[in-house]
Amino acid sequence: MNQPGARGSAGIPPVVFFAAGALVVAYLVLLAGTFSAGAWFLAPDGGPRRFDFLAFWTAARLAHDGVAGTAYDHAAFVAAYEAFGAQGFALPLGWWNPPSFLLILWPFALPSYPAAFLAWIVVGALCFAAAIRVVLPRVAGAGFLALACPAALICAWHGQNSFLTAALFGLALAVIDTRPVLAGLFIGLLSVKPQFGVLMPLFLVVGGYWRTFGSAAATVVLLGLMSALAFGPGTWFAFLAGVGTAGEAHLGGGAAFDTLQSVYGVVKRASGDACLAWAVHGAVASAAAVAAAISWRYPASPEVRGAMTISASFLVTPYMFPYDVLAATVAAAFLCRAMLRDGPLPGEAAFLILSVGLPALGMVFRTGMIAPAAYLIVFGVALRRLVRLRST
Repeated sequence: MNQPGARGSAGIPPVVFFAAGALVVAYLVLLAGTFSAGAWFLAPDGGPRRFDFLAFWTAARLAHDGVAGTAYDHAAFVAAYEAFGAQGFALPLGWWNPPSFLLILWPFALPSYPAAFLAWIVVGALCFAAAIRVVLPRVAGAGFLALACPAALICAWHGQNSFLTAALFGLALAVIDTRPVLAGLFIGLLSVKPQFGVLMPLFLVVGGYWRTFGSAAATVVLLGLMSALAFGPGTWFAFLAGVGTAGEAHLGGGAAFDTLQSVYGVVKRASGDACLAWAVHGAVASAAAVAAAISWRYPASPEVRGAMTISASFLVTPYMFPYDVLAATVAAAFLCRAMLRDGPLPGEAAFLILSVGLPALGMVFRTGMIAPAAYLIVFGVALRRLVRLRST
């Protein structure tokens, strides 16, 4: 059985590869330059600077040393990374992720912090590129082209997990019709960042993907059991006890709130009214969830389903930050597959290019609405195709 969207072939003009190559080289030069100047993840004295991967690595080291539960004690966690030479952060790092995430991070506790940081980026980028290749199997070099998107630089800069999250979404939605059990495995792995997968059970039920649902549920349970056995069941109790604290730290208006890029965050910063922000966020999230669920009733258009699912999953969560915009590139890739097979609709290509390029504006102007704008654009393009599909 052919994978949806695998018919035909698509040649990319050489100028596009040259441009993408130039961007990737520019990213590498920028990262190397900031590293040499002590302005990236290591300070001039060799100590860690405040980057998100430091929290990942510290939690992994604590798990490796047999004291994973310490990561959920904020004061002890701060003391742990300060013991590694990180000092004087105006905004202390915290650890809010489930213990299952530690299973993925554990191998990165073995090398030194600089080596682990670079390995995390390289492994994540390769997973992301591989996922894009699976989404666009007939586009030679698709994975390389995706690494040229500005969001990839943002993710690499922070040392965040967005490469992994975007890859799991792309792989799951690309193979769900041909390998439903494998798709469930990928969806289950998304539970390590549970704020992004809350809609997936609904979508799988609406679409009738029961084998995928079962596989995903089994994966989530297995991850929970494995992490409880590896790090102790107390880590799960500590994680659950800290959920409220995590919400207050990110949504309550503190320093972390300033970088929040969900619909809630954008409206709250603009208006100062939390009730209004929740109302707008709820309206957008509900509309996105309903429309995306409808797309699961139209198996003839897996590209629309993939783009709407990814976009809705990120629009629904109030916890979205600049690096989380990377998955919009995967959503756009699904729509590119539909364009290559069926032909583009008027203005479609321009909107997709805009959605992928928006993070560059965010880096220049430091505006807090780039991520929701990117997902709303992709969602709108996909919705247009869904409406046309329903009218035929």
